[in-house]
Amino acid sequence: MPLLIEFEDIPNNKTEIATPDIIKSYEHLNIITPQNPKLDSNSDIHLLTAFNKRWNATVGRVHPNLWYFLRKLRTEEKRGSLAIAATRRGDPPPPRKRKYRRLQERIDRLQQDYRRGRRTAVQYWEAMVYTVAQFQ
Repeated sequence: MPLLIEFEDIPNNKTEIATPDIIKSYEHLNIITPQNPKLDSNSDIHLLTAFNKRWNATVGRVHPNLWYFLRKLRTEEKRGSLAIAATRRGDPPPPRKRKYRRLQERIDRLQQDYRRGRRTAVQYWEAMVYTVAQFQ
């Protein structure tokens, strides 16, 4: 039986992502090596991390059974299809939650203060760090 490697979370650091060379060292993974492209050092993994976070919240289980997994997968596929259709129709994006709107307004005000010279770069970054920390 091959060694099973399991992670609780998706890698959020590029050094944790398996490259084709690493995958080749595990015999049972050799079948996926041709489909696994080389890691682009300029690529951004934030979308992947965001999807993983949303997926974990949707599934709500670490090891769901097959039928539960398939039901949730269908739900996620419908959500994606509806979002794509709305974008193609030119629908406006859904309204953001109030807390996100307030955070964006605060960030916009800080940027305006900085651009108008009311804050130094240090004051601007300190205020940004404080704002985001308070939001969390």
